[in-house]
Amino acid sequence: MKNIITILILFAFGCGKSEPLSPETSTQVLSSYAKLFGSYEMKIEGFLPNTFRYVLLENGKVEFYENGAKKEDGTWKIVRKEVHVSSEGGLYEVAVYKIEPNGDLTFIAYIDNGKRQEATKEFQEFQNTFKKIK
Repeated sequence: MKNIITILILFAFGCGKSEPLSPETSTQVLSSYAKLFGSYEMKIEGFLPNTFRYVLLENGKVEFYENGAKKEDGTWKIVRKEVHVSSEGGLYEVAVYKIEPNGDLTFIAYIDNGKRQEATKEFQEFQNTFKKIK
């Protein structure tokens, strides 16, 4: 299982590079990937307060929760130092998150029909951050 994860990680980070990754680089990539496993939470205040949670699992699966109730499953992967999250019932085909230095995930773009749309000022209200909680 660890070998498969390592191969997937190296493939995700190695795409577009012609030179092989050094052992030091491989270790850094694996360490970065492993640090993403866990739970992330975002709270939205308003008329009906909502708490949203992503749980990123080691097997590339993600679980989505709203106010503590599991809503659906999906998948996640690292693409060029971003986290791409997909689900059948999501607002977007793929939600794209920036990995913050403290480990949080901030929504920066989405992909629908293969086209990426950056979260510009018009999308500011959607540029939410999921705080790492575990």
